[in-house]
Amino acid sequence: MPTTPIRLAKCVAVAFTSTAYCLVPGALKAQSVPEFDADQRGVEIDFGDVELRAGGRLHIDTLITPDLFGDDEVDFRRARIEVGLDLPSDFRVRADYEFARSNGWRNVWVDWRGIDGVSLRAGQMVVPFNIEDMQQSNDLLFMERALTSALVPSFAVGAAARATPGDWTLTGGVFFDPIDDSSDRDDGTSYVGRVVYRPLDDRGRVIHLGVALEHRDYEQGVGVRFGARQEATLGAEQRLRTPTFRDASSSTAISTEAIMIDGPLLLQAQAIGRRVDRLENSDPTFWGAYAQAGWLFGEGRRRYSRGLGGPTAIDVDSGDPVFEVGIRASYLDLEEDGSTGGREFNLGGAFSYYIDDNVRLAANVIHVWQRPDRSGDDESGVIFQTRFQVAF
Repeated sequence: MPTTPIRLAKCVAVAFTSTAYCLVPGALKAQSVPEFDADQRGVEIDFGDVELRAGGRLHIDTLITPDLFGDDEVDFRRARIEVGLDLPSDFRVRADYEFARSNGWRNVWVDWRGIDGVSLRAGQMVVPFNIEDMQQSNDLLFMERALTSALVPSFAVGAAARATPGDWTLTGGVFFDPIDDSSDRDDGTSYVGRVVYRPLDDRGRVIHLGVALEHRDYEQGVGVRFGARQEATLGAEQRLRTPTFRDASSSTAISTEAIMIDGPLLLQAQAIGRRVDRLENSDPTFWGAYAQAGWLFGEGRRRYSRGLGGPTAIDVDSGDPVFEVGIRASYLDLEEDGSTGGREFNLGGAFSYYIDDNVRLAANVIHVWQRPDRSGDDESGVIFQTRFQVAF
């Protein structure tokens, strides 16, 4: 039987889905009697040619940190409703809305898959550049993404094409500012390409090699800056941050990534560099990298998506609890002539307990060394955080 948190979350999804059902054209409803289903994958209403799905995620985090890095806090990290439609002629529609913290729209797109192994997508989506951003937050080895996420785009409005011929995943697109953009930062016009090659992909064993390139043009005079927290979000201060570049005309980033999955073992590493082209001053280059390893205990198995070109959720179909441990070393350098943004090296440990496919308990310990931070001071400390996660 589903756990109580799942039942509560599904009540919200049922209400949301029922409202969407009322908006479906009457002629479509008349085609057949809709079939209603609610299980561990969420809520589904099948109209025959059209299927409506609703789900969501709830992340409740606790953060314990030295005063230096912010305040201790317990809060919702994410509280998100996700709705999708499978339509005739191989069209799919998705819309996600986040209610916690930086609330607003996330995925809002339409996708066409009328050709085998090809996807054409338009709307707001994760820019296909950084592998950790392309993975769902439910499925990450650590609670928060590595320091390198300071240098990459996240959600943006645009169009993308993807093809998966054989052992390859090829993705490209053009992107603009996101729907909910209240900051004075300019995300610019971004041109992105990503290539993944799998020399091994057989029965739970995968070797993955990838490279991505992004070029971004900025509007003149709009502020551009990069910053990172200490691989924590609740209560954490952004102690690494570049100045705001008002004369930036463009920037170019390159990412290299390598992943190996062998049964319970996950090895993953990535390095990212970004150069900022300025009209009147020197052109700074910032970079970062991380390497992490994870091991599963129990009957769970790691999934890998050829379409995504990366790891996805842990499969806990056996019904028995699954444990996962992980370690990660990460580094970010935002220091450059004329730009004092700071440097940081983190060493972290992660533990997860998957009660089933829907419920996960997680704990992270991160040791932070800043040499220096954005104020020029050398600092260090240990951050501890936990998460109660429900996803369906």
